[in-house]
Amino acid sequence: MKADCDNINLNSKLAADFRSDVFGPGVKGFFYKCQGVLPDTNMYWFTISSADQAQIDALCDPTTNYPIIYDEQHDTYWIDEPFTCTSRANPADS
Repeated sequence: MKADCDNINLNSKLAADFRSDVFGPGVKGFFYKCQGVLPDTNMYWFTISSADQAQIDALCDPTTNYPIIYDEQHDTYWIDEPFTCTSRANPADS
């Protein structure tokens, strides 16, 4: 998945419906950095947003299971490992 890393580092990437198969609709992801850490593993830095707090809770839960996905663009199968949420913020109350 070197090509995916190169693309993200050059162009960033907006996932308008990030992992809707796991979280349902409405999760947005902005990927802005990628680093290959093993020949078959990339590490990504990104910002995730959702109006549904439960979706963020599930994303940050290390026990959430992610199904294997086929990526046509890179002709490969991949799976997300548990996410590490380093900071969380709620929008200011209106």
